[in-house]
Amino acid sequence: MGNDDKPKPDFAAGLKALAMPMTSAEQVTDSSDYGKTPSLGNVVVPTEITVKVLNDIVDKYIDKFVKRFPKLIMQVHFTSNGQPPTPPDLWDAEAEKPVSGRFLKVGNEYRIGTNNDLILPAQLMTFFHEYGHAVYKREANEAIDNSHALIRTETAALLSSLRLSEEEGLPEIAYLSVYGARQAALTDPIYQAAIKNVEADPLWQKYSEQPSD
Repeated sequence: MGNDDKPKPDFAAGLKALAMPMTSAEQVTDSSDYGKTPSLGNVVVPTEITVKVLNDIVDKYIDKFVKRFPKLIMQVHFTSNGQPPTPPDLWDAEAEKPVSGRFLKVGNEYRIGTNNDLILPAQLMTFFHEYGHAVYKREANEAIDNSHALIRTETAALLSSLRLSEEEGLPEIAYLSVYGARQAALTDPIYQAAIKNVEADPLWQKYSEQPSD
């Protein structure tokens, strides 16, 4: 089965400071590891995200997805390059590139890849974002093969990262999502357009400015 989707912009491409080389999600087990987190200016990075918290939240939303769409399967893979497993018939140059995360539809399987070299909060942020792509794909049922469709799916993914952060009571993840989107928009017109689409959304406005100390 062919893939009619164009490569989507890498959401956290601007968050290279959130990468922790030589550290996987399995190796980081408690908040004490966040002493190694690089400075991100005034961006608030949460310290309460652990591997268990991350896995529990991911499992929760996988369960929600398959209950809502019972004919579909959702898989989430934490990989060294952020790519989900790609079958040979869908393999292309994009499947080899290191990314923060990627959503890929393979038949009735909705696969999400998340880069496990990111710190845990960024992994969760990436999952929330890619989950938005997955939900949008199922709801819209359109080929993501042109710039207009790319803008629509990125808009949905941006809002997903904010809404799920809000639902889980994790404002720091929402702030991180806004920061990541703005960094991506510095060089990506798709993100520039997606941000324009969400500027009036109450959640974007709520998390658009970092809280003062």
